Order: sequence, then C-alpha cells, then structure tokens
Amino acid sequence: MAGLQALKTSKRFWQESLRHGKGDFDMAKKDFQTIQSLDRGLTLLDLLAEKGDGLAQRELAEELGLDPSNVSRMLATLARHGLVNQDVQSRRFSLGFGLYRLCGAMNRRLLLPQVCRPELAHLARTTGENSHLAVLTRGQAVFIDLYAGGEMVAVQTEVGQAEPLYCTAVGKALLAFQEPARRAELLRAMTLRRLTRRTITRKADLAKELDRIAEERVAVDREEFTDGVVCVASPIVNYDGRTLAVIGVSGPAERVYRSLEEIVRAVKGAAARLSARFGHAAMKEKK
Repeated sequence: MAGLQALKTSKRFWQESLRHGKGDFDMAKKDFQTIQSLDRGLTLLDLLAEKGDGLAQRELAEELGLDPSNVSRMLATLARHGLVNQDVQSRRFSLGFGLYRLCGAMNRRLLLPQVCRPELAHLARTTGENSHLAVLTRGQAVFIDLYAGGEMVAVQTEVGQAEPLYCTAVGKALLAFQEPARRAELLRAMTLRRLTRRTITRKADLAKELDRIAEERVAVDREEFTDGVVCVASPIVNYDGRTLAVIGVSGPAERVYRSLEEIVRAVKGAAARLSARFGHAAMKEKK
C-alpha cells in the first residue's frame, strides 16, 4: 500500500540521517560535556528569574561562587544580547526584554498547530486526502500536525516524522521560501540521493524547481520521494514575510493526479488564509 511504502521510505531516510549526524536527538539520553561558561550564564538567568527586584553584581557573584570580574564579563555578554538589563539608579540587574523575543518565537511554534488545525481539517474534508503541517528543523521537514481525510486507502505520516527537503512537497516548499543565503547554505549541505526514478539528483535542476515553486507558491512531489505517492504543499507566511510552516496533502498518485488542479487550489487557499491570520496582508487567495 502507498501509505506503508511512504512510512518505510521515510524511516529509511531518517535512519540514514541519524547515521550521518543530521537527525534530531534527545540530549537527555546522552552524556554530553557541558560548556561551563554557558552553564553559568544560564544559572545566572535562573537566579534573576527568582529575584523579581533584581540582584547586584556582588550578590550574583556570591550566589554563583564566582569572582566578580567573571560575573561582570558574563553580564556584559548577556546584556549585549538583551537577556539582562541594569537599572540606571539602583545598578541592580534583572532579566532583559530580549527574553520576550525568545519566548515569542517559542509561543509561535507552540501555537502553530492550534491556529492551523481548522484549516487542516477543512483541507482534508475538501480533498479527501490526509493533510499535514510541517516546519523546517535541522535541515529537514518535520511534521507537527496531521488530519486524516475520508479515503480508506491513504498515505500515512506521523507527528515528529522527518522527511528530506529536496524531494518532498513540504520540503521543497520550505526550502523555496528561505532567504537566499539560507537556501544556498541548505543546498550546499545536501546530498541528493536518488529514492525513485523521478527524484531530482542535480542541484542545478533543484534550484530551477525551487525558483518555480517560489513563483507559483506551491510545491508538488510527483513520486519523487515514494513511488505511487503524490504530495502538494504551500507556505504559511507571517507579517514580515518569514515562512512559519507549510501546509499540504498527500495521497495515492492515481487519485491525486485525477484532481491535481483542484487540490493545488485548495492547498494554496488554505495557506493564503493562514498567512493572513499571521498578519501577511499581501497574501491573497489565488483561485
């Protein structure tokens, strides 16, 4: 079945990525040597979080058991990144507003599935195929939410499943809408392994495909990752033009090809509506 074959192909790619050191990993399960200065800096932030009214440099040095000169350099580094702030009058240090930026980025990632789920459901009902939401993580496309369509025979994916960027619809859509320097960096790091007879294996050809995707705002995987499976994906863009994620559908090739035009329109429409919700006013649903 197409779904089983897709899972087997994805699993094989994931295992190879891990062997080459490109996959995600659980650091808690490994005995990593910590960077002492970074560890102390994070401990300092924890101390400031506990003390709402701030701490003086001397107090921080005493709490950390460090020389004041070391703490001074640590504070200067954190302040440069906006992570700590010093009150002009009291000279006490507290957490900086730069942490709001980090928290905001994490909140946006956590909110993505919640905001996008109604569109995922609508897309699955409209097309009859399984819909999915994916983000770029460590050079791969990783699924963060899924919604089952109504077909008995369907392509199965799992939350947390990773797929390559160069031969999947979600991957090509994520890659096409990166900043030029970031896209070039990702392309340089890739090895374009042939997975089917339709897989793009020349970087020049892939670059042309990405330009086309950027122009049309939709990516199609025509059995490039798994024989018998066709996928369609389009980017979700925020207020400053940054791609947050991609939304798409996957299905058996014979069925998807029969209604490809309608599926492309439905996927692009879902992406446009979600982009508008994230403040990208220039995104307009294209019929």
